[in-house]
Amino acid sequence: MLKRLLPLLLITLTACSSRPGSDVNGHLLTNIRPDGTKLFVFTSDRGLRLPELSGLSKPSRHKRTRDRRDYVRAAIEDSLDIKLEKTGFCRKGFLPLGHFIERGRFEIRGECNESATKEDRLKFSQHSLDLYH
Repeated sequence: MLKRLLPLLLITLTACSSRPGSDVNGHLLTNIRPDGTKLFVFTSDRGLRLPELSGLSKPSRHKRTRDRRDYVRAAIEDSLDIKLEKTGFCRKGFLPLGHFIERGRFEIRGECNESATKEDRLKFSQHSLDLYH
């Protein structure tokens, strides 16, 4: 039985470790309001190297730019999903409130679908920032 499960476990671990967004490093800044609303900003440092397009053909300049933008945005969103999953901040998903992606920088703002629990307040209030003044 263990011999059958081991290959499956290895495949699963390999698949998880090779998610495209795992190359994008970002910081998750959190805020829990008194009414229980959970807000976050996922942002990069200045000068961040965003993921490169590899293996794409060289179509027209406009199409290539659009493909790169879509690829980078997908990688950043995947990285955000990974960060939210690891921290447990938005367990039931989130509503995007805004985003921007520029050369070497990005920011995604959002509101969690669930309200803060007592555990959330204990876990995240120590490092909470005053977002959305």
